Order: sequence, then structure tokens, then C-alpha cells
Amino acid sequence: MIIAVIVLLFLAVTTFFRLYQFYEISGTSMSPTLEEGEMVFMERGPIMPGRGDIVFFRANVNDFVYVKRVVALPGETVEIRNNRVLIDGKVLTEPYVSDREPIPDFGPVLIPEDHVFVLGDNRKESYDSREMGPVPIEFIIGKLADE
Repeated sequence: MIIAVIVLLFLAVTTFFRLYQFYEISGTSMSPTLEEGEMVFMERGPIMPGRGDIVFFRANVNDFVYVKRVVALPGETVEIRNNRVLIDGKVLTEPYVSDREPIPDFGPVLIPEDHVFVLGDNRKESYDSREMGPVPIEFIIGKLADE
């Protein structure tokens, strides 16, 4: 009986760590949603991200992991005007952005197939798709596990 419990526990732990990974947030680009030093669970990919998902990705093979929020999907047009994100001309509701410091206008940009457009919640401190361009979905290694 004890051996069966140990085997089941081993299988449960092994399965958990195949599906999830601990990740420590570095930087302030996702503040206030995720704070520097905070430990979170990343659900390992591959995934098909949706708008609003917080994703983990590498900009290239040797790059460190970025954590950003998906705001636009393949085939959509994104732009930033008057400090608001517009998707296909409609203002995106973003309750997770608490600080509305002015940011430069951007776009419009059509998001290619198999790509997403990502932004940090702390727009003034974020290196994101405004600089690096749309992110290929294949570069996404996971997303923030549902809380």
C-alpha cells in the first residue's frame, strides 16, 4: 500500500512539473499585475494564446524569457492613439492598466498570421511589440496559469 502511494505521488509530481513551471518575475513591465520578484506558475506550451492572456516567450533562441500580455491576435490591426489601444478601430478595455501615463502613438500595424501583439501592463517601462514587433506564436513557451 505504501509503495502504491509513493508511486502515485511520484506520478502526480512528475505530471505537474511537465505541465507547469515556477517562474520568478524579473522587472517592472507587468506591474501592477505581476511584481518584480513574485513567483508564478507558468502553464507550459504549446498554447494558442487569447486576448488578455499573459504569455512567456523568447524573442530569439538565445534570449531570456519575456512576460507580456496579448492584446492583438493574427489578422487584427492594432494601434495606440491618445493613450488607448485600438483593435480594428475599437478601443480595447484594459482594467489591468492602472497607470495611464502618456505613451507615444503607435501604428496601425496588421498582425501577421501565426503572430500576436504583446504589451506590458506598465507601458512606460515595457519593451514589447512596439519595439520588437509581433511575436511568432511558436516563440511562446507558456502562459500564466489560471489563478
